[in-house]
Amino acid sequence: MNKIFYILSITALSLISLQHSNAALCPTLEPGDLFKIPDNPAVYLINDDLNRLYFPTSEVFHSWYDGFENIIEIPPECTNNYPLPSEAPYAVNYRPGSRLVKLVISPDVFVIEHGNKLRRINSENIAEELYGNNWKTLVRDVDDSFWPNYTDRGDDINQSIPHDGMFVKTPGNNKVYYVENRELIQVDGEQVEDIRMIGHSIFYKLTLREGTIGRQKAFEKPEQHDRNQQSATPAIPTDSASSTPAVPAVPVTSTPATPAIPNSGGGGGAAPATPATPAVSATTTPAIPENTPSSTPTPNDSTGPWITSLSISPATGQAGLIVTFTVTAEDPTGMGNLIFDIRYPNGYYLRPNCNFEGATTGYCTFSETIDHGIQPTIFGDYIIETIRAVDNLDNISTYYPNGTVTNSIQATHNLVLPSIAISQKAP
Repeated sequence: MNKIFYILSITALSLISLQHSNAALCPTLEPGDLFKIPDNPAVYLINDDLNRLYFPTSEVFHSWYDGFENIIEIPPECTNNYPLPSEAPYAVNYRPGSRLVKLVISPDVFVIEHGNKLRRINSENIAEELYGNNWKTLVRDVDDSFWPNYTDRGDDINQSIPHDGMFVKTPGNNKVYYVENRELIQVDGEQVEDIRMIGHSIFYKLTLREGTIGRQKAFEKPEQHDRNQQSATPAIPTDSASSTPAVPAVPVTSTPATPAIPNSGGGGGAAPATPATPAVSATTTPAIPENTPSSTPTPNDSTGPWITSLSISPATGQAGLIVTFTVTAEDPTGMGNLIFDIRYPNGYYLRPNCNFEGATTGYCTFSETIDHGIQPTIFGDYIIETIRAVDNLDNISTYYPNGTVTNSIQATHNLVLPSIAISQKAP
């Protein structure tokens, strides 16, 4: 009997010793770490809850990471220290702005935004203006089993307005911008991939934010679990909504749904994407040039266009008021867009714009229904907060109602930027 008890005690101590030995072999992983186990190609990401998320394909992995240099290898018995999540998302999805996705069995095409959010594109024209002529080559079929990992849905995209998560640039300009909270912020000198070439008229539908942003901002937190906040004041588009239904994309062969597999050499990375073909710049209010655009811009010019005259009338009226804007301006390098930032009484923004199409001097005139036909009508003051003028070198001068100007040939102006009052009919 004593011999049996001795054997059982030794066995129990051996098991306890083995458990302590295994614990000692298990490294402590932190949120954001990547790991794999020996002789298995699958790579996992640790989220904020210390759960493991898988990568459905190697292409998904490379939309976030350049290579496999920072992957931690752990023993198989340590895997259960980092269980799968109890609810979706169970996997890492494509980085926002890097690809378009669709269900295998459906023709609807979606963009990806922060927070694992999908937004449906409502026309091929919008897809082309945002993602280029080759947008169909960016569409990836997603199997039903992986679709629930996209846990959030946003409004349909009815306008050609860059969405959060995109890297964009304009023709003839090497500057790259990142879209965040419906604002454009310049990316510093680091190299980025999946840059979309968009027209100037589309670029300036968003506000430019001062300063720069590092490339790593777009690549942080691939699990996207806490990046699903929307802008509190969405911009009201200036062009009319398209009613064209989504058209099935040309069939694109998706990367097989297999785990991300490291290169045999341990290095490597995703090849840079070919920039999309520039969208055709379109505007409903072209400038009328008074002379031929300069063909050789002054390379050392650093100031934006100078507005020489401005007329905005009428400044008061009732629902459906049509306001006419007339502007003359000049810049030796040639001018691009001029954008009016108009804040609605409820905080929304209207950003009508006109394009000088490279003229060094000229004028543009257009008319706009200032309340944009919103029902019910938003009564109150529609405030012109700024007027931004852009030249061919992407220098921007900004005009304020208080008579000040930034980044132009003078620091003050005598233009009148009126508030436009929309009132109800008298009883």
